[in-house]
Amino acid sequence: MEKFFDRQNKRLLFIREKSDSSFWDKHWNVGDLKNEVTSVGKYNLIVRFTKKYLKPSDGPILEGGCGIGQNVYALNKSGFTCIGIDYAKETVEKVNKFIPEIDVRYGDVKTLEFEDNYFAGYWSLGVIEHFLNGYETVLSEMKRVIKQDGYLFLTFPYMSPLRIWKAKMGFYPIHDPSILDDFYQFALDYKKVLTDFAELGFRLKYKKAFDGVKGFKDEFAIVKGVLQRLYDYKGRVVLWRGLRFFLSNILSFFAGHIMLLVLRLEK
Repeated sequence: MEKFFDRQNKRLLFIREKSDSSFWDKHWNVGDLKNEVTSVGKYNLIVRFTKKYLKPSDGPILEGGCGIGQNVYALNKSGFTCIGIDYAKETVEKVNKFIPEIDVRYGDVKTLEFEDNYFAGYWSLGVIEHFLNGYETVLSEMKRVIKQDGYLFLTFPYMSPLRIWKAKMGFYPIHDPSILDDFYQFALDYKKVLTDFAELGFRLKYKKAFDGVKGFKDEFAIVKGVLQRLYDYKGRVVLWRGLRFFLSNILSFFAGHIMLLVLRLEK
């Protein structure tokens, strides 16, 4: 994957493969789909953050860009009513076939087929960074479907202190506007994101950088091999799982890959 710095917008462009619906159908083509979805614990990160700000009685929750629906499943198992939307059509069809008990629908986050003020909460996990022409339409739909005083839980790759430093030092090639065919995603300036959302009435309640191991290994080739093995570890050895957790938290302070924003819509 190549990275280029967009100096004007203070963001990185990742050139890899166009992240269209066919890309996500390939990405979500997992072997045992039902096990992959239902093995997600009901006390995972998404559930824990949702419970901090919402109760099941507050109303339904939407996950826009839900993939195979594992978070939809986890939230429903925890007592919430959650609907998932995704535009990877084959993936949605498989989910509906093998896990019909969850409500996952084919749709577009830019044109949601729901009434105004319908949802008490909205999860957007790694979605807004994939729109080359900007996320303004997605943002407008978020505002439209979220109730007053409802919550938006938003994650995206961001310009960490490490990435900002590397950009200032000239470690990234400057973006050439003609290189767009294989656009995958941005790493966004979270302050710019906050400003854009604030203009439509969203107020920041919480922010936290995550995924420090990935954010560090992807920026330093010399340690990538070692950290990649730790990052990919799926076993149950407490030592390795604990080391990954510890390193990820420490590294997230300056090298986190993902930013989480919890925003309240105060119309």
